[in-house]
Amino acid sequence: MNPSIDTLKQLFLSLFILGILGLQTMPIVTLLTDKPWGGYYWPFVDYPMYTHAHHEGEHVIVGFTIIATTNNGEEISINYKNHRDLGVDFWIFEDLVQGLLGPNGYRNASSFTALHPRGEEMVKLDIFDYPVMVTRDGPVEVEADLLASIKIGSGTEEELK
Repeated sequence: MNPSIDTLKQLFLSLFILGILGLQTMPIVTLLTDKPWGGYYWPFVDYPMYTHAHHEGEHVIVGFTIIATTNNGEEISINYKNHRDLGVDFWIFEDLVQGLLGPNGYRNASSFTALHPRGEEMVKLDIFDYPVMVTRDGPVEVEADLLASIKIGSGTEEELK
């Protein structure tokens, strides 16, 4: 009983399809177990259609804005729209902001200021969210919240919240 080549191809193809379908059921298991599997099994479960729905009146963070204060008091705004001023793409900018928002964000301030042409002049970084509120007529901008403020001193850096 030697199976033919065509039968083996069909068997392997069927197993492949069943495996993909099994991976597609992971969002259901994720919802039942509250474990974030999406990032680990991309691209199988990391689709927008699997994300949680947003409801009317909910605030959704679209991006972040960093207001850098220079030693002469000038404020420089860098946000998710003009992140290319730093020479980075959107995802690297988001990683930089997340690093600044972390528990030891002041330690990451130098990696942010090193990217800006006037980074050596910066004495303070204020990190704001850029939220919008979901309405029936579409998103509406709302006031930004200060998430963190990092004071960059001479040789020492401290974080204020």
